[in-house]
Order: sequence, then C-alpha cells, then structure tokens
Amino acid sequence: NVEKTFITASKAAFKQKTEPAMACSRRLGNTYTGSLYQCLASLLSTIEPEVLKGKRISLFAFGSGCAASFFTARVKGDTSEIREKLDLLNRLKSMKVVPPQDFVDALTLREKNHNAHDYTPEGLVGNVWPGAYYLESIDKKYRRKYVRAPLTA
Repeated sequence: NVEKTFITASKAAFKQKTEPAMACSRRLGNTYTGSLYQCLASLLSTIEPEVLKGKRISLFAFGSGCAASFFTARVKGDTSEIREKLDLLNRLKSMKVVPPQDFVDALTLREKNHNAHDYTPEGLVGNVWPGAYYLESIDKKYRRKYVRAPLTA
C-alpha cells in the first residue's frame, strides 16, 4: 500500500514538525476555530525563541464544510515576552481535571439558559483564570455585562 509506505516514511518528520504545537490540543481537545491559535500558542511556548526567529510558520484551519484557510507567518522578532506572558505549559499543568459528567452538567446548564435575559449566571467563579473576563449578568434588553477576575488569587 503506497499510502502506508509514505506515512511510515514521513512519520519522524511529521512528528518533529507538529509535536511542538500540540500542547493545548493534547490537554484541551478540539476547540474548533480556537485550535489553530492554541497550536500557535503551543508552538511559541515549546520552541526556544532563538530557534523560531526568522522561521516561517504554516497555519491551516479547515472548516466542517467547504471552507478552509491556509496562511503563513514569519517570526521576525524575539518571542520571549509572548512565551513568558502566556506561561502556557504551566497553566496547562495546573488545570483541574473533572469527571465527564461535570462537563455534561455544564452543557445542560448552558442549554437551559440559552437566550436568557434578566439573568445572572449560577455557579462559582473561583475556577476562572486570573485576569480573565466572565459574564456577570444579562439585563432585560439582552445587554451583557462582563467583569474581570482579579489578577491574583
């Protein structure tokens, strides 16, 4: 089988090119459009800035139908500050793993409150990342109010 032969022959090269961009995907799974940018963040977080400088990065996002996007970016400067501010690998390690039923319950709550107005979300905000924005309320006119979690716990 020609396909299997080529897959076997290219396995090491494929792993070398894709593995550095997989940190988020391995931890979070598919986030659809967000996956492209999570993979970029993973790449910036796992490859040393001096190795990335001057390199071209290919980014490919495919849709669920007839649309897809392919573009490239060239790393022109030092990515150290991006890497430091993302602190992605540490953030991924510190994530709380919960049972699948917790996810199902969260989706059920989301369905229940879809298109709600005059609404304040239920639950705790203690698991929101420091500095992240979250929904505080939706008023009678469907205006959404977001607040920012404190930068320190």
